[in-house]
Amino acid sequence: MITIDTSLPVPIRPLSWLLGRWQGYGVVFGDKNDQMVLEDLEITAADNQLLLSLRVWEAAGSVPPPTPAAEGVSQLVRGDLLRTEELYLSLSEAAVKQFNTQISDTANSEVSSRHLLEGQTQTRDWSGVAEGPRIQIQSAGGRAPSSSVSAQSDRPDRGLVRMFGLVGGELMWTQSEFSAAKLQATGRVTDEDLSTDITGRLSKIDLHPLFNTSA
Repeated sequence: MITIDTSLPVPIRPLSWLLGRWQGYGVVFGDKNDQMVLEDLEITAADNQLLLSLRVWEAAGSVPPPTPAAEGVSQLVRGDLLRTEELYLSLSEAAVKQFNTQISDTANSEVSSRHLLEGQTQTRDWSGVAEGPRIQIQSAGGRAPSSSVSAQSDRPDRGLVRMFGLVGGELMWTQSEFSAAKLQATGRVTDEDLSTDITGRLSKIDLHPLFNTSA
């Protein structure tokens, strides 16, 4: 069950279950070799948007996929910083209007749990949908990265699909990529067009981080 903070602005209220700091492990998939990684995701309210600040480090060691986040982190040794990203995410303008109409209609006993989303990073625009503790967003292509760290993980010629889900109290997420040129040519993307780029299994932390993020 998720908790919704009704004191937050409407554009981020249905996403309030994401707020907090999450740490765990994941895998970056390569053409030849896959790389274990440690991940730190801090999610804060920035006016009418959520700010998702992600940092990913290379990690030495191995973790079987079913391993809980905290246990998995304990089996890895942090290496060099691999990726950074700041993603701003909120309900779309149309979704905000729909939400406001529903909560102001006293005759309506139910408020939809499905909401259209929009988001932005430094290199691309995103759109998608949130439904309960699940989110899927997609970007059809990007702009040229402005930093060397971003350039390692974002190319304008690829589209991205990102999914988040709360499972057993842990945040599971994955990002897949596809050819932006093929989407422009055919107007659609199938499961066969997707290849997994990165995954993560994260636990919400309070006072005690799972690993040290300082240099």
